[in-house]
Amino acid sequence: MQCFQHQAINAVGLCKSCLKGVCQECATEVPTGLVCSSACADHAAEMQEMHVRGLKIYGIGQYHSKMPSTGVLVWFLLSMAMWVSFFHTYIQSDYVNVGSLTVAAIFTVILLVAWFSARRTGIKC
Repeated sequence: MQCFQHQAINAVGLCKSCLKGVCQECATEVPTGLVCSSACADHAAEMQEMHVRGLKIYGIGQYHSKMPSTGVLVWFLLSMAMWVSFFHTYIQSDYVNVGSLTVAAIFTVILLVAWFSARRTGIKC
């Protein structure tokens, strides 16, 4: 493979951003590899930042957490709030509030589906 600017010189690598072949004279080293220009260096830095953010969002590699995903936590809080509401009404008045019971049961089913899905996929968002 030849350098994209110097056709007579062999390339030492590919630009991390545009994937053009670069010779030793054209190549600039950045933390993520080689680039051919300052614009490609900026683009490579932005791509690396997006990559790291994705790892953090999905809890991959060193960013892995034992904490359940946000969706599971939200459904857990909603489910618990509805169960508390149901039992509070029942204890106070010996009346079974069918609406609260139904919503609490539905939220609990959604919680379980979210929890099993998060465990199966490994996604932590």
